[in-house]
Amino acid sequence: MIPMTLMMMMMMMIRMMMMMMMMMMTIRMMMMMMMIRMTMMIRMNRMMMVRMLMMIRMMMMIQIMMMMMMMMMMMMMMMMMMIDDDDDDDDDDDDDDDDDDCSA
Repeated sequence: MIPMTLMMMMMMMIRMMMMMMMMMMTIRMMMMMMMIRMTMMIRMNRMMMVRMLMMIRMMMMIQIMMMMMMMMMMMMMMMMMMIDDDDDDDDDDDDDDDDDDCSA
């Protein structure tokens, strides 16, 4: 039961990650479009351009950070799954031994 639940959690995590990625991408695209439109409409000062670029760069950085975090979480989940399986097996063995001792 435990491994199945963990698998489900992992699937949810991956789905969340995909959603986040999509959102970030859309936002960045929108930002780019805004920038282009602004430049087209108004002759921007250099400062405004720089600010826009900085914002986009920040978005990218945040996205990468999110990716890293998600990867770390995935790794942790995998580790937990492995450990849980081992522990369960050990516990079962111990219980069997105890039963034998009691009968003898």
